[in-house]
Amino acid sequence: MFAPAAYQGTLSSLSGPMVESAISPQELLELAEICRDYVHRATGVALDHTPETLPVLDHYLSLARGNLKERPEIEPLVLEAAAAYFGEVVVRALNGFWVVQEERWQRVVGFRRVLMAISTTQAIQDAIRPGAAPRWLRLTAVDHETVERRLAALPPVSEEEFFLLSTKFEVLELAQESLLDPEHGCDYEPADYIGDSDLVG
Repeated sequence: MFAPAAYQGTLSSLSGPMVESAISPQELLELAEICRDYVHRATGVALDHTPETLPVLDHYLSLARGNLKERPEIEPLVLEAAAAYFGEVVVRALNGFWVVQEERWQRVVGFRRVLMAISTTQAIQDAIRPGAAPRWLRLTAVDHETVERRLAALPPVSEEEFFLLSTKFEVLELAQESLLDPEHGCDYEPADYIGDSDLVG
């Protein structure tokens, strides 16, 4: 069993300059549609950009692992498509937006109500190859401690559940809930994640 405290290894401080996304929303939507097509052909289930369908994407990725071992050349497209779909779910459900940090970060989603970012590419890598990309969630130093305490209070999860996208989405919901300030509402924008921001390492 994995205790939620193990998620502490997935939380790191936001650092490094971010730049505006070089990929248009339309291109991201097209990648998400490719993911929806892959999943529908493999499972017969139509994804609808809601969190409730993330377990279906988890199932598809578990099936894809075997295919990727036999056909590693298709992994980049599966990775990009699934990262775009997962990011679109997060953007729509948790009031986020797309930004890009550096080439190594690739696809990044920022949040409007809390200063927090995720690499959807690394989240998918972590789901396809468990443990391959543990630092998919980035927080400021102070918020890092707050979210760690919240996650540590949760019951343990199995190793299989730990790496699921549906579990990652629950972590994001809990993190946002833990960091929201009901008295002083925030409205972060992509500019808050770009260049010289107040984010600390």
